[in-house]
Amino acid sequence: LFIFCGGATPGMRLRGLRVITFDGGDPTPRHLSLRCVGYTVSGATLLLGFFWALWDDDRLSWHDRISQTCLTADPKGAEEALLQGAGPVGI
Repeated sequence: LFIFCGGATPGMRLRGLRVITFDGGDPTPRHLSLRCVGYTVSGATLLLGFFWALWDDDRLSWHDRISQTCLTADPKGAEEALLQGAGPVGI
C-alpha cells in the first residue's frame, strides 16, 4: 500500500531511498502495481525472491525484475522524514 500510494515505504523514506525505473525515470502506477505483485511473489516462495538479491549480479530481487524498477538514494526524502519526526528514537 505504501509503495503504490506514496511510492516508498516509511523505512525507505527514513533511509533516503526511492523507487525509479531501470531507465532512471519515475515509476508509473503500472510499475508500482507490478512491484506490489512482485513483493507477493517474492514472499510467497518462502522469501526466496528477497534472498535472490544476494546471488544476483545486479543485486536485484524478483520484485525489482518483475516491475523493472530499483531503489536509488534520495537524500531529500531522508531529510523530509527527519523533519517530520520520523527519526530514530532519541533524536
